[in-house]
Amino acid sequence: MDVKYFAEDNIFVDLHIHSKMSEYKDGKIVDNSTKENADVLITALESKNINLFAITDHNRFDYDLYIHLKEKISENDIIKNVLPGIEFDVVLEKGFTPCHIIAIFDDSQQNLLFKIPEKINDVKTLNSKNEFYQLEEFEQILHNIGLKVLLIAHQKQDLNNKEKGNASLSSSCDDPSVFLSTGYIDSLEFSSNKQEGIVINSLRKMDIDIPLITGSDCHEWEAYPFREKNSEKKPRHFTSFRCLPTFKGLVMALTSFSTRANRLKNENPHFIKSICINNKEIPLANGINAIIGDNGSGKTLLMSLLAEKSNNIYKNLIKSNNLKVNQNDSNFQTSFIKYVQQGQINDEVIKGTLFKSDSNYYDDIPTKAEFRNNINNYFDKVYRYVTNNIEIFDQENKLENLNINIEAIEKDFYLPVIDSSLELEEVSSDKERVHFLDTVLKDVETELAENTNYYKSIDSYELMNEVVEKVKSIYINAKNLLSDKQNRNEIKGIIVKTLDGYSKSLENRRTSEEKHKNCIIDKYLNFVNSIVKLIKLKERPNPLPAFPSPINGHSEKQSKGYIFKKTARYHQNDLKDEFYAQCFNKPITSDVFLSSISTKDAFVSALKGITSWEEVSKFKENKVEKFINEYCEEQTFIFEIDSNEGVGNTPGENALVYFKYLINEKSDDFYVLAVDQPEDDINPMRIKSSLIPILNSIRDKKQIIIVTHNPMLVVNLDVDNVLYIKKNNSTLDICCGALEFENNDYSILNHVKQNLDGGYKAIERRLKRYERDSD
Repeated sequence: MDVKYFAEDNIFVDLHIHSKMSEYKDGKIVDNSTKENADVLITALESKNINLFAITDHNRFDYDLYIHLKEKISENDIIKNVLPGIEFDVVLEKGFTPCHIIAIFDDSQQNLLFKIPEKINDVKTLNSKNEFYQLEEFEQILHNIGLKVLLIAHQKQDLNNKEKGNASLSSSCDDPSVFLSTGYIDSLEFSSNKQEGIVINSLRKMDIDIPLITGSDCHEWEAYPFREKNSEKKPRHFTSFRCLPTFKGLVMALTSFSTRANRLKNENPHFIKSICINNKEIPLANGINAIIGDNGSGKTLLMSLLAEKSNNIYKNLIKSNNLKVNQNDSNFQTSFIKYVQQGQINDEVIKGTLFKSDSNYYDDIPTKAEFRNNINNYFDKVYRYVTNNIEIFDQENKLENLNINIEAIEKDFYLPVIDSSLELEEVSSDKERVHFLDTVLKDVETELAENTNYYKSIDSYELMNEVVEKVKSIYINAKNLLSDKQNRNEIKGIIVKTLDGYSKSLENRRTSEEKHKNCIIDKYLNFVNSIVKLIKLKERPNPLPAFPSPINGHSEKQSKGYIFKKTARYHQNDLKDEFYAQCFNKPITSDVFLSSISTKDAFVSALKGITSWEEVSKFKENKVEKFINEYCEEQTFIFEIDSNEGVGNTPGENALVYFKYLINEKSDDFYVLAVDQPEDDINPMRIKSSLIPILNSIRDKKQIIIVTHNPMLVVNLDVDNVLYIKKNNSTLDICCGALEFENNDYSILNHVKQNLDGGYKAIERRLKRYERDSD
């Protein structure tokens, strides 16, 4: 792969070097800066690792020197290219002094370069160092030359400083921001760190974003990188760009200065180096790679192959095209790749599994069991309340329908009359309390045993021990009370059983008259017991149960600057109306109506989905359980800690927060991010304002591979490498390169224009301030 399809490293640039052609203005200082001494300059450039340079003499162009330097560096390992250029003296507005504007010309049309001196002379030749061009003359010269051109203005001072004599842009016009904001000037040049700081600060105040590059302004080649041998030898740091060393590469660098200038070297060793297709090796950048092509061209196939996610539907295509992937190092593992398939984020949001596939980002909601118990207990109380009322109603009906004829009993009984009715003590409530206290005791004991060190750290271990002992004491008391009641009930049961047996044995010994008298006594006793039972039923506490109060139903967990919040539907919601609407038929819409239910049939009619009393037990398993499950459903929210603003409420927002969290610069759990159509569901403004900065933040830390149909994610993101794929029948073909790459077979920018909807406009917008570049 000798062809450099994209820039693997930064190239250092110096576009401001003079030669003897500037002698008319600079005098003898340039006497030795001649074609014959070209080796002196080349050696000096090599020593400073300059990869792209330009000779920019004052208002002159030495075509012979340009060609000579071009030939001298043709096989140079360090210096990759020399571009044609001129430093013009121009007065931008009448009444001001001249500024220096460097013009760098497109070298792709070599046949036009040798005519540059002629085109300058056609307008005006400057022979005195004090002469200059008016703005109209300067523009006429550029028009006559007819080449694409970049304009770089010199700026040594604050942009509001009108001090004359230093050839700065601000000295040549009233308002330099007009020339900067309209794109007339493509870049500003400075020569020292101090000047750079001053210019940056003034641009910030003007709210103007324009590239700043270093120029040596070297006149005496032996003194390079300084102006001359007598210059003050301050350290000089040249601007570097991640671009191909061509005019078009320079254009792309200046149109996306933030993504191209002074980039850090990507130290990530674990990346995909290339893909082989029919023995042709296609390189991938250890930065951002974009895969483009028509629908059905094989983009997803290529992505799944790169991400090592095998898919049988592509098996034949992979085999017929002999597709293979080459990693940069032998230690590369599939786990190094984070692969986000098309539509995966939205699908995981719908399923509630976003983030869960990687690790437990969310904590469980701790009150779910409490909510479940509250609702179940409430229905149990409703059931007891209603059945108690039904029992009272039945008992009242029984008394109303009880007919008693009063008869006098004249003779004594020869055998005793036995009354075996003994009422058992109510123990159901006691059982509930004992069960509750048992659960609490076990929970507290387990909590203390499993978190001993924690409670010791907050000086609460002894206090927790006291809590355990107190709960245990209460539990024992409740258990003893239950045991006493159960023992008494057991004794009563034995007595009743014994008396019943004795009464039956006496029955066979009674005379017919005595049996009749005994029957009358039984009726009396039954009547009395019914009255007593009704009185006791009415005196038994039976309050109308209150619906459970709202409780918290959320959890929060922090990670990498985000709060992952999970919220159940019951969270702080009064659900009484919803419970009645879901579980009861009309007109049972509130618990007030519960007091009106006095029969089993009425209760059955009130409950939804059942037709008989025997189904009441199933109602709890079905309707009540369904209600509990429905309101235990969870929603997940993500908040940025610094803003506490919720994000992730739409598919597009979910995608953005996912990417932002996933590729947090602190993340070290992957080295390659592969995303199939990251732009899905994200509106263009958010792609520009959020997604592109997110991906840019790791372009020199991770390898990024995206499949996209969106030109913004190619042009605005300024990807390092574009892979254009097309398919003819079952044969795949891939070509690649940086946005500025072109050869005799193809141009990457043309592929972007022709194969991405809106690609032409995206490139036009990117290059609109460079109207001189019409390609």
